[in-house]
Amino acid sequence: RFSRQYCLVGVPDVLVRYRVVVGSMSSNPKRMLDNRLRVLAKHLGEQPHDAGTSISHQAFANVWLRGALEYLHADDEQTSYDCLLSAVRLYPQLLGERRLYYELACSRQERGSRGDVRQLAVAEQQPLLFDLIVRLTSESALAPYQADAPAWRAQALWALAQLHYQAGE
Repeated sequence: RFSRQYCLVGVPDVLVRYRVVVGSMSSNPKRMLDNRLRVLAKHLGEQPHDAGTSISHQAFANVWLRGALEYLHADDEQTSYDCLLSAVRLYPQLLGERRLYYELACSRQERGSRGDVRQLAVAEQQPLLFDLIVRLTSESALAPYQADAPAWRAQALWALAQLHYQAGE
């Protein structure tokens, strides 16, 4: 509702910190995902069934990506992968976006500190990123896009290089 009246823009600066309360809804990836999907369905209609580039496709894909990141943070790699697959089935172009790999590489950091250079453990996240790319390139649902797999790897490597640089490595 706010965006209907005002223009919203993103800024690169940290403006707030995330406060974590044990047992709250925000510490439950399933509840968070379900509620985000419900909110989008209320405002955008049902989730698209096929791949596309519309705002609706991108919004639902981003919710699934956020779920993937939260499940990864909770050490549930299979559910994280399932969420990521749901995201890229809706919006395959996500695989070509560097931010995807950057966020995945930072996903196991403490909540509210994602991207904090002092907490980066980039080398530990590299195998995870490469495993995800290998798994995604073998998905039959993504076969029409697999010619772009080298570009996906390049974006992952670029994101890792940025993180290594930020960490002073």
